[in-house]
This record gives sequence, C-alpha cells and structure tokens, in this order.
Amino acid sequence: MTNRSLTACTLGVCAVLILVPAMHWLRDPERRAERFVASGDEHAAQGRFREAAIEYRNALKHRPGDAGTEFKLGTAHDVLGERARAHQAFVRVTELDGRWTDAGIRVAKVLLAEARFADAQRHLETVLGHEPRNVTALVLLGGVYAGLGEQTSALAWVEQALAIDPESANAHILLGSIRLSAGEQEEGGTAFAKATQLAPDSLEVWTALGQFRWALGEFEATERALTPRAGGRP
Repeated sequence: MTNRSLTACTLGVCAVLILVPAMHWLRDPERRAERFVASGDEHAAQGRFREAAIEYRNALKHRPGDAGTEFKLGTAHDVLGERARAHQAFVRVTELDGRWTDAGIRVAKVLLAEARFADAQRHLETVLGHEPRNVTALVLLGGVYAGLGEQTSALAWVEQALAIDPESANAHILLGSIRLSAGEQEEGGTAFAKATQLAPDSLEVWTALGQFRWALGEFEATERALTPRAGGRP
C-alpha cells in the first residue's frame, strides 16, 4: 500500500470515527430535545415567543410527557395571547406532575372564571397538597366556595390566606366581596380600600372596587374607579 493510499485510508477511518458518534447524537431523542429546548429558551429570552413555542413543540416530539417543556410551551402561548393553547398546555403539565403548582393555579383560574367549581377545587387541592401555605391557591379556593354560595367556607379560606399574608390584595378583594354578600357594606368597603392601598396600580383591584361601588348604586364612584389616570391609578 502506498503512502497516499495509507493516508487516504487513515483519513477515512478518522472520518468514520468522527461521524459515527455525531450520527448517534443526532439520533438520540434526549439530546435532540435538549437542543430544541435550549433554542426555545434563547428565543424566549429575546422576546421571540412564536419561535420559542415552535422549538418547545419540536422538543416534545422527541421527549413527550416532559412537564417542564410543556410549562414553557404554555407560558409562550400565554405571552402570545393564545389563551386556549396555553390552558391546554398547563392542563397537560398538571396531569404529568402535580408538583408544578404554578400550572395548577393557572388552570384553576380559568376553570373558576368558567364557573367549573368542582374542577377548579380539584386542582387547587392538589396545589395545596404540595404547598399548604400557597396564598394564591387559598384565595382561589375561597373564590370557589363563594361561587358555590358557601360564604362561611369562603370566609374561612380567605382568613387563612390573610393569616399567612396580611398584605395580599386579592385576599382583601375576596373578603370585600364576601362582606358585601353578607350585607356588611362598611366592612366590605374597608376591605376593598385596603386592597387599593396594597396594589394601587392593579387594574384588577380597581375593577373590583368599581363593581363594589356599582353594587351599592354609587355610579359616579364606579366611573371614577374604572377611569384610568396617570400612573395606572383611577
């Protein structure tokens, strides 16, 4: 064998030794999934959530049933305003791993808004099973019972939330609603006022205050509460 032939053979062997591991890497679903997730994360960090969602979906083709990637996919859809797709992704997360409590809370909020109280309660109880002091879950569970007309139970949950975090604006909103339902207008007003102090730039808080004023027939006060002003504060 000539030196040239030997060199060519050596190069061929080297090429095979290099390509075989590379081809194995390309065929490895786990590694391909990691590559797609990393690419999705990079897109998301740059605010390119459409591209991020595509990469996360590609990752899930190679690593189906990964709760973390599903959560990232749901978050991307949520940022894009694609609420239905986001909800579906978060539901899959909760089905895969109940320890993803943020996903459980997101799902419960949608279910509560749709008055699907039993389903919302199920998700919230799962969250609280992992995080008993999760204030958001406690408040939402209070909202479930308020929606069912069980004001005593609703009050117990919101009081538990406030015992953990006295500065939870959402807890004070729910407390105000419960007080109003019980005919305790002064106490309800105090709770709503506290919520606006705690979260003065929250549209949700001011909307709740407006609804409270409307329920009392205070229409001018309702308009003031719902009219945006400088700094996001009515």
